[in-house]
Amino acid sequence: MFGLNDLFLRTGWRVYKSPDFNILVGGDAIFPTATDTQLGRGKYEIGPGIAAFIPIPSIKSTLQPLFQHFVSVGGDPSRPDVDYSKLELQLNTLWSKEWWTLLEGDLNVDWTRGAKTGAVFEGEVGRRFGPHWRAWVRPGVGLWGQDVRGGYDWSAQVGIRYMFYVY
Repeated sequence: MFGLNDLFLRTGWRVYKSPDFNILVGGDAIFPTATDTQLGRGKYEIGPGIAAFIPIPSIKSTLQPLFQHFVSVGGDPSRPDVDYSKLELQLNTLWSKEWWTLLEGDLNVDWTRGAKTGAVFEGEVGRRFGPHWRAWVRPGVGLWGQDVRGGYDWSAQVGIRYMFYVY
């Protein structure tokens, strides 16, 4: 399958900052722009959420719990509605100025299917190339509920991103 996926937009604001932790609120918006029905859900979606960033200086890491809930707010009426929650827990470790690793566990609850759950576990190794470019490799494995939104048997991602702002 080849084509464009749905358009994804993320916004967020830091609402609390201290040396011990930060709290962010924000949300995602998903627009049904996929060029094929298999590449998108056919729905407009919103996903408000809240996250915390908790530094663990002794291991140069940050623990990042995130809770988010997604619902559809329009789109193709012949496609299934979206109503699911996601609890994500990340441990992001900086090994040097150029290298990082990330461990992530996701628990998803699909409310359209009687609160059916699924979980995945992913790891990531990434490298920074200059002030703006990043590259990473990210394998993942489904723990259970492969038929739940966000679930799968296994995955392998390779990516490059450009960071407009680095802090």
